[in-house]
Amino acid sequence: LEEVISLLSETTLVDQLELTIVAGGANPHVVNLKIQCAELPCEAKLIVNTNEMALLIANHDVAIGAAGSTSWERCALSLPSLTVVLAENQKTIAKNLDLVGASINLGHIEDITSSNLERELKSIYLDIEKYESMMMKSEQVCDGLGVKRVLDKILETIEC
Repeated sequence: LEEVISLLSETTLVDQLELTIVAGGANPHVVNLKIQCAELPCEAKLIVNTNEMALLIANHDVAIGAAGSTSWERCALSLPSLTVVLAENQKTIAKNLDLVGASINLGHIEDITSSNLERELKSIYLDIEKYESMMMKSEQVCDGLGVKRVLDKILETIEC
């Protein structure tokens, strides 16, 4: 999170943004995140340990997030996103969500620059067709019916 906030602060867009940063309570950098938010030239709030992730996702236009389990939440709620690879096991998720057009893969956190972050943010905000396409493709990736599909397969197996 700290790296992404730092990169955002270097963009020409930063003063036009309204940011909501979400961190878990176990995050050892919460104090630094609060300081970073206070120093940004835009509205930035830090939320720690929320139980309302779905509501947060529903109330935002774009997310920048790790290519982990929250990728599926963002897809299920059709939120266009820029994904960041923080760990080796996230590479495939980021790559595949990008391939289907559900998100934009920024790559590994250490390889992201403020200029490519700004370019990708602008590409979403300035192209409504791309934005709407990302919403639609996200929904197609994760339509919320996965549990039903798994249950149907289990029931098929039991009936045989």
